[in-house]
Amino acid sequence: EIAQLSASIDKNFDANAQLALFESLAIFAPILEETSLVRLLISKCKLVQFQAGTCMVRQHDKSDASMFIIKSGKALVYTESGSSKAYSPSKQPPFASKPGRNSVSRKWSLNIQEAATMVTDVATLNPGDFFGEMSLLTGEPRSASVSALTLTECIVVPKAALLPILISKSKLSYTIAEVITERRHQLNWDQRKKAANYLSERIDHFFKVDQVLRQHNSMIEAELMNDSTSLIMRDLSK
Repeated sequence: EIAQLSASIDKNFDANAQLALFESLAIFAPILEETSLVRLLISKCKLVQFQAGTCMVRQHDKSDASMFIIKSGKALVYTESGSSKAYSPSKQPPFASKPGRNSVSRKWSLNIQEAATMVTDVATLNPGDFFGEMSLLTGEPRSASVSALTLTECIVVPKAALLPILISKSKLSYTIAEVITERRHQLNWDQRKKAANYLSERIDHFFKVDQVLRQHNSMIEAELMNDSTSLIMRDLSK
């Protein structure tokens, strides 16, 4: 859980103050025209603070389906290969003080507790950057670890925040999938379209969109039937 990552949560989270930040994120572009949906999404998010050196998410972890948006501070994305016991989140992460942005800057071979792990820098994240979108959308394990380089504040977008948005806006999962696949420049147009379709299906499956919609429609039908029955009984009693 996020609360177990030595993070402190600001209980006075001002959702309105975060609107501009959300509007700058491409992943939420499909709902920006509907401010009410953006505000609904933000209202279910949390503001979390991580001390420098704290491991924010761990590679391969799948216990928490959420996305993180950097509000302030700086964080490092890195991958680990080898023994999972070689590096503890409570320890200072083995990163360079000034790693290059979006580039592999250094590798380490560690020997801790008689185990070896290779740690590779992937990217440096700054305010306005985000990570963990695939865990949020599909529940897949984290593809990399992320540690705070400085005191870092993040807005955490949990699964529960996105579900009502997906339910209320038809085909939103496909539109979000398109935004994500467009970032994969190595794919041609046909490949991106196929990837978007596949990702959209994964999103709908993870959030059980069809099941929730069926339940919602059943409730509406039941309410309509109850209303009709009440009207009939009222007419008969006259």
